[in-house]
Amino acid sequence: MLFDNLAQGKSPILIVNDVRVVEDIRNAFGKLSRSIFVFRESPTIEQYQKLAASRDVSDEIDLQKRFNKAQAIYRIYIENIHLFDHVIINNRDRRTLMMQTRKIVRSLRLGPSWPLRERR
Repeated sequence: MLFDNLAQGKSPILIVNDVRVVEDIRNAFGKLSRSIFVFRESPTIEQYQKLAASRDVSDEIDLQKRFNKAQAIYRIYIENIHLFDHVIINNRDRRTLMMQTRKIVRSLRLGPSWPLRERR
């Protein structure tokens, strides 16, 4: 389906949550692709403790495992931030989130390579 859309001259939007796939897309499509990282916040043990308490979970070992996994995932993205053209700061304020998104889309549309396809 992706290649069908590209063949039709469309610029599809993909939501990808694996940094290795982002890298593969960048390698395969080069300047024809744009990537956006949606940054929430770095995980804190306090957040995980609150979440566990709200779910009535008291297993400290499980909590620590989940927190460590969240930190590892966060680090993977931060260490590969060079793969992303834009960053959206998701502070859970819908209005701000929409403004950031519109600004990025507007910059893409006004850019010399919109729509994202090779020049012949």
